[in-house]
Amino acid sequence: MKIKNRLIFLLALIACASLLLFTGCFNGDDTTEYKLTIEVEGEGTVTPSVGTHTYDEDTIVDLTAEPTGDYEFSEWVGDVADNTSGSTTVLMDANKTVKAVFTTDADELDIIEVDSNISSNTTWTSDAVYVITSNISVSAILTIEPGTIIKFDEDRYMDVSGGLIAEGTEDNPIIFTSLKDDEHGGDTNQDGDLTSPSPGDWENIRVWDSAKLEHCKFYYGGAGGGRGDSTLLIDGSATVKNSTFAYNTGDSNGAMDIRSDATGATIQNNIFYSNNKPIRLNASVSLDNSNIFHNPEEPEERNVFEGIFIDGSGVTRNVTWEEREVAFVIQSANLTIGSDYKLTIKEGVTVKSDERYIQIYGNLEAIGTEDKPIVFTSFKDDEYGGDSNGDGNFSTPAPGDWENIRIWDTAVLEYCKFYYGGSGGGRGDSTVLIDGSVNIKNSTFAYNTGDSNGVLDVRSDATGATITDNIFYNNNKPIRLNASVSLDNSNTFHNPEDPGERNVFEGIFIDGSNVTMDVTWEETEIAFVVRSRLTIGPDYRLILGDNVTLKFDGTRLVHNNNIDNYDGEGVVFTSYKDDEHGGDSNGDGDFSSPAVGDWEGVRNDPAREWEAWENINYAENP
Repeated sequence: MKIKNRLIFLLALIACASLLLFTGCFNGDDTTEYKLTIEVEGEGTVTPSVGTHTYDEDTIVDLTAEPTGDYEFSEWVGDVADNTSGSTTVLMDANKTVKAVFTTDADELDIIEVDSNISSNTTWTSDAVYVITSNISVSAILTIEPGTIIKFDEDRYMDVSGGLIAEGTEDNPIIFTSLKDDEHGGDTNQDGDLTSPSPGDWENIRVWDSAKLEHCKFYYGGAGGGRGDSTLLIDGSATVKNSTFAYNTGDSNGAMDIRSDATGATIQNNIFYSNNKPIRLNASVSLDNSNIFHNPEEPEERNVFEGIFIDGSGVTRNVTWEEREVAFVIQSANLTIGSDYKLTIKEGVTVKSDERYIQIYGNLEAIGTEDKPIVFTSFKDDEYGGDSNGDGNFSTPAPGDWENIRIWDTAVLEYCKFYYGGSGGGRGDSTVLIDGSVNIKNSTFAYNTGDSNGVLDVRSDATGATITDNIFYNNNKPIRLNASVSLDNSNTFHNPEDPGERNVFEGIFIDGSNVTMDVTWEETEIAFVVRSRLTIGPDYRLILGDNVTLKFDGTRLVHNNNIDNYDGEGVVFTSYKDDEHGGDSNGDGDFSSPAVGDWEGVRNDPAREWEAWENINYAENP
């Protein structure tokens, strides 16, 4: 009997454990949860909102559906209590998906064909679908009410030289779309499912004077023609806010084309996705960081060419670039900042160049942060600012993909990254050329060329330049330095995350034959390399820090008893081939080795004799 009771007790324990494992009974705080996904078809709002929500098992969720504009509630699709009522419930006994369907009958809306110009103030109302059957010119004020739908017949455009006021609302946007678009305003062309809309079905809206566009949607435009393949062309005073651009072309001009006379344009809180190029932006127009370049409901839906494509070669007013999701792309022309103007680039911005350069006769301010650096890179670099050349993984960036930044006046560059520059040209193969008053701090130079001019080319008028706490690696030559420019010991010439990644030619290559002001050289990781005769003028001093290496390639150093700390701790004057001191400056690994006679020596000009200092190595004299 005892054995039987024990067996019954054991079987009860096993049953309870199984029940706990598979059903979650006796689960204490572990409550079964299910997901409710809510979708909308047509125009309307739902409560709870569109998206996925989580509820405890057996929760009864109240659902409400409210149509907007000319739409009506049609039905709920899914496992709800009453599919035909706008207010119903759903029992959460499993993961479920429900959809509120809103419909509109195009026959209930008047269809008004527009085939003539608008020369007097006119208002379009939401109780009709307006079909543009001919190209039209608007020379007066055209006002469009919220919820109005405007459809364009094939290759048609609206030319606005007066004013356009199209202020929709979030619930009642104004739609500009193709005549073939049955989703908005119904089957206006009355062909059933025979045709469907596609990018480029109609041309564009061209604003030459003023426009105020808010909560508008622009679909299927950009057929191209005499004014390009944009869907919205702005060449006047325009405000475009809270609007959506989707399924447009814009291969050349962008879905939105902002031209030279749109310098006062305001472009904020708009959404761009499933276009070719989203924006072409005149170089003298500012853009903030409020716009979105993907479908918020489906983030993978982006644009083919991810970028803001700069149009025009000159910045002719003070301009600020702030957009961070996609890059500002310099492709069609080199960019020049005029002498009276300033380009401000905000933290986290990416600037890409396609074989182009930027030159500054005015002022460039590019101040990033450690967490949000500013990146100047190749058009092919998908790591920053998206796939701007639209070829997926077909191309990859390489040193010399673009030219450089040429600073002739004033610039502040902090927490910037400079990648893949130095293609060469009339100003050499540097990535940043300085010939003015410049501060460069906490910035990184990597994967650039600089065979002749160095990645950072510091020229004669940059004597007041500040170059501190920067990082150089995977370049050819890191710096070419004018002989009259000082350099401290704060810069790094390897990848801090991988110290084996250095530069091909390890050296600071001195440019110029004369020191024409008091100069201090303190860098100790790599050598200062002199490849042509260098003279320290009698009125100036060369001040060396401890552990500094000076290398010479077949030439001499001439002084007038004005080298301070020439015999300081660790100071060496040696051959260009001497890899033991200051790195592999001639970039040939172990191929060459130093020998006596590699360079002439140090000449004391007043004494007319060669110096015999103990820290002079491999010199021909004395």
